[in-house]
Amino acid sequence: MNQIHLIKGLKLNNKGLLVKDESNSWVQIYKRQGTLDGACAVYVLVMNLLYLGILCDKDMNIYEKIDKRTKKGKFLAHLLENQGLIRSGYRYTSLETEINSYIGDYVIAKRIYYKNITKIIEQIDLCLVNDIPAMISVCFPEGGSHALLAIAKETDSRGNITKLFCIDPSIDGASFSYWNCIIDISSSYKQEYPFWYVTEKDKSKIRLDDIIRIEKNK
Repeated sequence: MNQIHLIKGLKLNNKGLLVKDESNSWVQIYKRQGTLDGACAVYVLVMNLLYLGILCDKDMNIYEKIDKRTKKGKFLAHLLENQGLIRSGYRYTSLETEINSYIGDYVIAKRIYYKNITKIIEQIDLCLVNDIPAMISVCFPEGGSHALLAIAKETDSRGNITKLFCIDPSIDGASFSYWNCIIDISSSYKQEYPFWYVTEKDKSKIRLDDIIRIEKNK
C-alpha cells in the first residue's frame, strides 16, 4: 500500500494552507507569482522562510516600506527590489550564497547537486523525512527552469518514492489540498526528461536539477 508523508507544521482549513510565521500567527504560506516582485525561486524561498518562522506575513506587504536596517530587511530588499525579472532563472548557486551572506545568523542554506538522479531524490527524501521543505528546481524539454517547494512524498510498499507533492507559485493554490503540483518520479530514470510535472491544468516531462535545503541556524 502506498503511503504519503507530509512535513509537520502545516494546517489546511477554510482559510487555506497555513503555517506559523515569525510572530507565531497562523498565516497563508502560499504566495502566487505576481503578488510580489521577483522570479519563481524568490516566491519558493519566501514560502520556505515563512515555514521556518524567519519571516512574518506583514513582510510580504508590498506597500509597506522595508526596514533595511536589519539583516532580514536588507535581504528582503535585495530579493524584492533587485531580483525581479530574471529570464534565465535564479541560479541556486547564487541563491545559496546570498541566503548565507544576508541571513546566515538565522538559517543555513545548502545547495545540493548530483549528476546521479537517484542521489538527488535521496537528498529530497532526507529533507522530507526530517520535516524540512526542499526547494527543488525542475527543467523542461523546451528550455527554462522552474522552482517548486516540495512538502510531501508518496512511497510504495517497498519504500521507494513514487511522487513528490509541491507548492508551485506559478499557479493558483488549491483550496482543498496541501499541494497544487505533483512530480511523478515512478518512471525510469534513464531518459533525459524522465519525470512528469502535473498540475490541475498542465503537464509536462521534466528532469530534476539541483535543490536547496534550508535549516534554522541553531
